[in-house]
Amino acid sequence: MKTKFAIISRLSADNPEMVFNQLMHHFNKENLLSWYQSLKGKAAVGIDGVTKEKYGENLDENLDVLLKKLKTMSYVPGSVKQILIPKEGRKGATRPLGIGNFEDKIVQKGVQKILEAIYEPLFWDCSYGFRPKLGCHDAIKALRGHIYSHSVRKIIDLDLSNYF
Repeated sequence: MKTKFAIISRLSADNPEMVFNQLMHHFNKENLLSWYQSLKGKAAVGIDGVTKEKYGENLDENLDVLLKKLKTMSYVPGSVKQILIPKEGRKGATRPLGIGNFEDKIVQKGVQKILEAIYEPLFWDCSYGFRPKLGCHDAIKALRGHIYSHSVRKIIDLDLSNYF
């Protein structure tokens, strides 16, 4: 699996204009199993109440059924369970969090891996949002390095706390 995604990444890096039309074959039993294994067992459960442990009790059959639904284009994601999480430092304010069903999480992980293989090589080095092994602390470190190694004439400070 890693080799196939590495090939996709290399093709994407070498040919930024390349269009990847045939990706469904990456949804196979081996990859579904790998994506299942990569998911956290203690994560919140969706509306259907199925945990990783419960899904794994009949794992082989469950993955076969999921694969058949994906290949026949009959797969339909389940409803998302919404919970409200308090916003830090803002009394009474909340933000919604959607929690998908476990099987949907497997499919989402697959889509994530495929799209990362295609698009990760195309992102700029200065892009930090939702990237593998990168985050806000990396962005702050890079910004600090830039400020201290270049002549900076203006800094714009924005408060985005209510934006998200």
